[in-house]
Formats: sequence, structure tokens, C-alpha cells
Amino acid sequence: INILKIINDDIVFTPYRKFTNQSNEYSEIQYADSLEYNRTYTVDEIYDKVDLSIHVLTFRTNLLKNNNVTVLDRFFYTDNEFRIKGIAYAKTIYITDILIYNYRIGREGQSIDISGLQKHSDDYFYVIKELFDFYSLDSVTHIKKILSYFIKNSIDTYYSILIVLGQKEAFVSFDEFLKKIDINFYSNVKQEVKLIRKNNYALFNIVSEKSKKYVK
Repeated sequence: INILKIINDDIVFTPYRKFTNQSNEYSEIQYADSLEYNRTYTVDEIYDKVDLSIHVLTFRTNLLKNNNVTVLDRFFYTDNEFRIKGIAYAKTIYITDILIYNYRIGREGQSIDISGLQKHSDDYFYVIKELFDFYSLDSVTHIKKILSYFIKNSIDTYYSILIVLGQKEAFVSFDEFLKKIDINFYSNVKQEVKLIRKNNYALFNIVSEKSKKYVK
């Protein structure tokens, strides 16, 4: 809190500690090891060089208010929408090594848990759709480079969710949606998706079964 009182940057980055239910262990995550601590960077300098997950970000209130940053109501995964919009409008980010957040993973029913993803995978689509609506605004033309980076990551994540869950129909539907709404994003996807597209999605089930082996 004392740092927030004296720092005027748009974002403050803090490491977080992960607690894994299965192992009952804590681990400190230093995502900014490639950067210097206790100094300011521009967002342009580092947005694609460090993992800017929601757990590590504190936004200046005026940044959000002045840019009218809002998120969808009654949907899961809007933390992703919130951080992307916030990062897109931000100009500076202060990197500190002060540990604040404890992030528990592996708890049954979490939105990132398999059971949570099965219940709420549609919500992720609506978040992406909202991000595309945001991306199309004339007022964000100057920040489209940063937006493109994070929207692509979100697209890749959603494809991965659908693959792991074995939701072929939703995969095809999203693929057709993406092709219609933006051919550049459609073309710039990971190789796994391009492989599935071949032969009219015939390889989807094979890729899906293989991907499940890496999910606990």
C-alpha cells in the first residue's frame, strides 16, 4: 500500500505466490526475472517479454475511470477482459519484488479447473467476442498492436480449452466465427489448430485425446 501511495505509474507489477492443493506447497513466482526491479518501464517495452497475468497487476484507479474500463456482467473469465483493457490503455508499469498475492490452484470447481471449464467454456467465447468489439472501436486505434498480442493469446487459450474438453462442435463454430470476423487472427493461430483444420477437422478427436494426457 505504501508503494501505491508514492508510485504514479499506470500499473504496479508484484510477484505472486502459488499454492498447489495436490502437493500442499507454496512456490514464489518471479515472472519478472528478466527485468530490473524497483524501476519503471513503458508498457511498449515489456508487454510481450513478461507474463502479465491478472495476479501480478495493480491498476491506477484513474486510468480505469478515465478510460471507462468496464467488463461483462455475470460471466466467468472477465478478469482476462479487465487486464487486457487496462494494459492496453496503460503507458507505464512499475516493477517491484514485493510479494502480495497468494494464488491457490488445483481446487475442485475453480473456473480454471477442468470441471469449471466444462461448465463455463461458453463464457470464454463471450469474453473474446467482447474483446473484438473493443478492438473495433475507433478510440483504440493507437493501441491495437498491444491489443492484438493479448487477443491472440486469448484465442489460443480458448482453442486449447475446447481441444482439452473434446468440444469439437464448439471448436468448429468458433473457428468459423473467427474466420468471418478477422481473417488475420484466423490465419495467425498455433500449429495445433492449423493441423486440426486440415481434412475438415478430421484430426480433432486424435489431438484432443493426446492433449488430455498432459492435463491432471
